[in-house]
Amino acid sequence: MSVRAKHRGRMKRAQSIAAANTVIGPCAAAIREKCPAGADLAGLEPVFDRIAQDLDFTLARQALDDFVVGDGRRIVVAISDATWRNSVMITSYQENELPPMGKAARSALDDYAAAGAPAGYANFIGGFWAAWSRFVKTKLRDGRAPDSDEAADICVGLLLISFPAILARIDEIARGGATPALAIALNSAGATPRRVKCKIRLVAFTLPNWARCGGDVAGRA
Repeated sequence: MSVRAKHRGRMKRAQSIAAANTVIGPCAAAIREKCPAGADLAGLEPVFDRIAQDLDFTLARQALDDFVVGDGRRIVVAISDATWRNSVMITSYQENELPPMGKAARSALDDYAAAGAPAGYANFIGGFWAAWSRFVKTKLRDGRAPDSDEAADICVGLLLISFPAILARIDEIARGGATPALAIALNSAGATPRRVKCKIRLVAFTLPNWARCGGDVAGRA
């Protein structure tokens, strides 16, 4: 099931998937290419598969494709947690939104350090993601759509400033005229406000525009 993401007052994702798509679509192929067999995915392969299936579903439908990708000058972000069951949250950002997100993330890290917190930003990042994921899970359980709000922006920003190679890859894809996509898979099972336990893996790849609605293989994913 896909979930709707509300971002700064505008809806950025809609629709539910009644059943999982078992066909290996273009996004699934792209993600698997970036996650070869033997890669350290911390057991998150099923979460990445879920994200890929949802993206392929979205690309093949005009209204959703326009909603998420639009003119293509966006960064598409798809997130799922192993604890969300079959739910995936998809949103998108304009290129000029990334620097402010990085700035907000750095400010959050600075506040963490200034508070005299234990050394190690990994714990802070994992804890921040786990807390946000719990909030999203609560909304999903109540049948409500989560918001892609400032907390979500900081979550994504924390990963982008922590993995400069991923940010560079996103920039490279965008400069080449294609649409970058970022798949974020996590497992926050067992995490509590006092016990940070959150596995996170992310993959940046080119959104296969040829598979979008109206493309050569539209609707076949």
